[in-house]
Amino acid sequence: MKCIKSNGATILKLVLNHVVSSVYSLVLFLIFYSISDSRYIYLGSLISICFYFGLIYSIMWHTGAKDANSFYHNDIKKTDGILLMTVASVPTIITNLVACISALFKSDVEFAERTVDLIYPVFYYINYLFTQCMYSGLFISLNNGAFDVSPWWYLLSILPGIAVGAFAYAFGFKSFRLRTLIGIKFDEEKEKIKNKSYLQKQPQ
Repeated sequence: MKCIKSNGATILKLVLNHVVSSVYSLVLFLIFYSISDSRYIYLGSLISICFYFGLIYSIMWHTGAKDANSFYHNDIKKTDGILLMTVASVPTIITNLVACISALFKSDVEFAERTVDLIYPVFYYINYLFTQCMYSGLFISLNNGAFDVSPWWYLLSILPGIAVGAFAYAFGFKSFRLRTLIGIKFDEEKEKIKNKSYLQKQPQ
């Protein structure tokens, strides 16, 4: 809980970046759809997903590095990134859960037609065009059309983002850079100065 209380601004930033990524994804989706008529919309999705993961990774890496050097670092674990990402994903989880639960109760019964059958398409389109739009082109390419995609796929698509954020937080907590895996060297002293400068700019 200490991690959440001390990272309220980070959670808000993650939510806002998710919105930005979704709008960016929607623009790419419409561009690729108008150009290729659904044939290459998966490319727009792949670009959007990479952009989204890049934003998450950058934010969570620096958050992990900040927390590791804070005065309360003994109360924080490197696995707390999972908790941070889950809290930041609550709005998206809610819209997807509503769509999934509504899908379970869809029927031809008159009561369902006036309630569930009205709720389901609204939340499905929210996920399809906004909250998880970065995956829409990919899902549509694997199915016959937009409404052939199960809402459960959109719910499951939240997990990769949480995983990326969790790993980035753990890497930042341990000051580990991905580029070292491919042999890219860097000036450690310069890196320490850069990180120190970044941490000083963060609100206490």
